[in-house]
Amino acid sequence: LNRSIKFALKVATGEFIVSCTPGDEFSSTFFDQFYSAHDSFPDAQVYYCDCDEKTNQTASPVPFFKPSQLSPELLLSINYLSRAIINKKVVKQVAQMIDPHLDFSHQERELLFLLAEKSAKIQHIPQVLVHQTQYQNRNEQQTDRVILSHLSRVGIKVAKVEQIKQGRRLMWKTKEPSISIIVPTKNKPKVLQTLLNSIFSLTSYPNYEIVLVDNASDDPKVLSYYADLELNQKIRIIQFNESFNYSRAINLGAAASHSDLLLFLNNDMQVLQPDWLMELAQWALLPEIGVVGAKLLHANHTIQHAGMVIGMQGIIGHLYLNAPEHYYGLLGSVDWYRNVSAVTGACQMVRRSVFEELGGYDEGYQLIFSDIDFCLKAIKKGYRNLYDPFATLIHFEGQSRGYRTPINDLARAYDHLEEWLQKDDPYFSPNLTYTTIPKCQLGSADQNDRLKRVGTRREMILKQIKRNEFKNP
Repeated sequence: LNRSIKFALKVATGEFIVSCTPGDEFSSTFFDQFYSAHDSFPDAQVYYCDCDEKTNQTASPVPFFKPSQLSPELLLSINYLSRAIINKKVVKQVAQMIDPHLDFSHQERELLFLLAEKSAKIQHIPQVLVHQTQYQNRNEQQTDRVILSHLSRVGIKVAKVEQIKQGRRLMWKTKEPSISIIVPTKNKPKVLQTLLNSIFSLTSYPNYEIVLVDNASDDPKVLSYYADLELNQKIRIIQFNESFNYSRAINLGAAASHSDLLLFLNNDMQVLQPDWLMELAQWALLPEIGVVGAKLLHANHTIQHAGMVIGMQGIIGHLYLNAPEHYYGLLGSVDWYRNVSAVTGACQMVRRSVFEELGGYDEGYQLIFSDIDFCLKAIKKGYRNLYDPFATLIHFEGQSRGYRTPINDLARAYDHLEEWLQKDDPYFSPNLTYTTIPKCQLGSADQNDRLKRVGTRREMILKQIKRNEFKNP
């Protein structure tokens, strides 16, 4: 452990190397699985597998199933690539950049950051092949140093690293660009007052405005409330006197604003912390990030939103729905940054330039799925979407327009998501069930099975449309 990565390179005679800690145990199939992966993906330079952790607090090892696609933001929270099998040639290319003053395990983490930065070809082996003594080294100062060095190399000047029980919160200064908070709304004065009062009383970020897109409100109480709001220079009210279409409301609000950043926010929300806007903005400003979502809680502080998984609950669903606020499950902690396929439009921040590049929300959707469609368009353009656990709000879900699911929206979603539903979500694990609280499963459905399920579901929806049965599916 007192040796360095460079020393290991000198004494290692194999084509690949793997780092480990005393006490680690490798599965008897470790090498067989590696050789199989190498045969299937011979161009890969880094192969990482799932693992479990042996602790004194648990009777049996705690498994951690990792995403199949590289998740750079998850790597900030946990060194989930640890114990990877790495081609020695690519290690030599970055070895001189590794801080020799770090202990060996932190040199491994710095090595993996460097390889990710240089777009090394990384391949996941979805098998639990390593039983680790611990996922992360407990030398917090060295962990911070490695993370800060990585962020500095990618152009982020971090002002502060805050240690939390299950990871790290990262904060850095921005130039506080303008933010327009777009809120579609109709009547429900108490719901809207709860949101606006929490924003005005708590928000520390100075450079923002609120654009209310009002869908023909006729409640005298809300109209009186609007008269008071018009005195507030941070609020503008845009009239939307058409049949309600959520996507249309979002697009109108965005068109009426001129800010650098756009935040789409449901009216049935409550802000909980002063720095929530700063937290979202710092990530949304990064050029490689497309859409940023927050941690949303039910009124009882269980999870309402912690990122969304394609294929969950038959089409797309909320990871860790109804779990405790700081839940730790088979996919890791709800308090980790992680890249996801989609985040809910109930709280969704994006740069104006990205919004315009993607063509805004698809107005073919009346109420739901346009936020998902928007996120997937961002991925197709090469952006990463991000779940940020450190911007936390209460979502009083269903208070505005209930839980109605327009059947035409669902049919359109199946058409648009078909190519995604044919394969596993890249930020999920094929070893887990597609339920909101994932459980272990043996193997995964193949493409034909998925296509059959999608086709069956679509036929049922089309029959409902034909019979004009506009009910919840």
